[in-house]
Amino acid sequence: VFDEIVDAVDNGGFKYMLIPVNTTCWEATVLASYYVAKTRNVMPLIALRAGYMNPTLAARMFATLDQMSGGRLCINLIAGLNDDDAAADGVFDNKIVRYEKMDEEVEIIKKLWTSDGKPIDHSGKYYTLKGAELAAPIYQKPYPKFYLGGGSGHAAEISAKHSDVHLFWGDTIERIATNMKELKA
Repeated sequence: VFDEIVDAVDNGGFKYMLIPVNTTCWEATVLASYYVAKTRNVMPLIALRAGYMNPTLAARMFATLDQMSGGRLCINLIAGLNDDDAAADGVFDNKIVRYEKMDEEVEIIKKLWTSDGKPIDHSGKYYTLKGAELAAPIYQKPYPKFYLGGGSGHAAEISAKHSDVHLFWGDTIERIATNMKELKA
């Protein structure tokens, strides 16, 4: 079934293919790597969940995939999934902490991708790095596009700070508008 879907995306004039990350899905980065190698047009949009992976490892994995695919990588930031799904993977942080971690994780990833191969240090609320560096530079400059979807004020705040595209669901547009007004107040 995967092959049929990916073939339809690759040959059907579509560009992006969301590859989710949750307890019921196959591992997204491995799956994306496999299909990037088999396709010509597919740009995997890989979901990155807050607290799910160390940000230096995420930066390395995504930089490698971005290099190997010739720049066919996008990242979907996810912090606001439900608590049960997060706990199933050993992430017991509440939604507010997940958004805080997401903010810091993306900050670290972007620092690594724009460091021109120089080691970076980082001292934050959740992560401390000393001399972190990447062997493979990111292909897309300054880095791949980030996407974020969500209707909460936290989602809007992180999206405004880190994403290139905010994904909307029809049932959340009114809630997003309300939350944006609250953030400005």
